[in-house]
Amino acid sequence: AQDPVEALGKIGAPAASPAVPLLTRLLDSKSARLACKAAVALWRINQQVEPLLPTLKRLLENMDSDAECACDVVATIGPQAAS
Repeated sequence: AQDPVEALGKIGAPAASPAVPLLTRLLDSKSARLACKAAVALWRINQQVEPLLPTLKRLLENMDSDAECACDVVATIGPQAAS
């Protein structure tokens, strides 16, 4: 079974656009994995990096599995994540 957050990212805009507010709230999740999945989904839906940067910074500062997850998000976004 596919993860619903990942599925929203794969659906993309405009069909998944109504889920943007929920995905944005998930960026603050205590679960790093969920926050990372939400970040990737948001990127795939709206291609806006600015809303993702605080979450990525928070996760990258925590040098454990959170940082690994955040690195995966940065890799997905590419050069624009350097903003």
